[in-house]
Amino acid sequence: MSSDLGCIGNALKDNIESIVFRLVNTKATYEVALSLLTNPTPIDGGIALVLVDNALEALLKLLVDKKAKSPKEKARVYLMDLINCLSPDVEFLEGQKLSLLRLHNARNAFQHDGIIPNLDSVLHEYIPLAEDTLGVVSKELGLPWEEVSLSLLIRDQKTKGLFEKAEKAFEKKDYLTATAYSVYTFEHVKDDSRNRISGSGIAFSRFSVTYGATSQAVITYLTKLDEEIETFKLGLDYMDLRNYLDMARLVGIDSILCQFPTREKEEVTINTYREKLKNELKNNILTQDSLRNWYVKMRIPILKFALRTERAWRLSTEMLNEAVRHALEE
Repeated sequence: MSSDLGCIGNALKDNIESIVFRLVNTKATYEVALSLLTNPTPIDGGIALVLVDNALEALLKLLVDKKAKSPKEKARVYLMDLINCLSPDVEFLEGQKLSLLRLHNARNAFQHDGIIPNLDSVLHEYIPLAEDTLGVVSKELGLPWEEVSLSLLIRDQKTKGLFEKAEKAFEKKDYLTATAYSVYTFEHVKDDSRNRISGSGIAFSRFSVTYGATSQAVITYLTKLDEEIETFKLGLDYMDLRNYLDMARLVGIDSILCQFPTREKEEVTINTYREKLKNELKNNILTQDSLRNWYVKMRIPILKFALRTERAWRLSTEMLNEAVRHALEE
């Protein structure tokens, strides 16, 4: 996939980042629906159906915008309006109108009348139909549905690659690897973020307190204070960080101050994380469900951290860090 996202096609005249953002949000909405259907109750099926309907509507609206079509003027354009608008040009939609109408009516019955849809219909009729429809419409937009990923929003190729590996592992239900790569991605971004926004002098003070102070109580207190300041400096949501460290501590990362192993190969670190998590599974400290749920909870905060770090670029800091690195390598 090219870094400039040109694969979406020259026909898209809107701002390319806006288009990608809409695609990614749609995919994320659909994945939340699928997550509800892992071990579903009937009510989960109803909520998932609402989200699936929303995802279909959002993607169809994107295609309508691309084709510069205008559904009949209404206060609100609904799913079937979009299908009717596009179906003359998209043969698949023409052939699936009745099936999509059944899906939409089942969603309306649940959302507006409280009628829970048949779970078997959701799993074996509506989800396969939605999957096919999303695939066709995404292809019309110029990007295969399976390639629509949250990682598309990340410009930095290293971070994007790491985040994508976590996503792909999760799609394969390899929650161990997904968790390991999520932790690795966070630590990589944290290291990168420190390089971009350093300048407060806290790192130098940390060194002098840790290795120069004589009272362990003072060291402990100042280290805890340092952790809180680092959380603020990196722009992290406090509860997101607590949730992150709940899992990260199991691979040996028990503080925001832990250093990222920059000199170690990615595969080595990932294997270390995986082995530690595997031991926790064997000891019944973790379950596959807890790994899965943690990944679902943390992938958006990690993505936001990566995007925020990319925006926090400071020329003077970058130049200083580069000069120091160059000096150390000589």
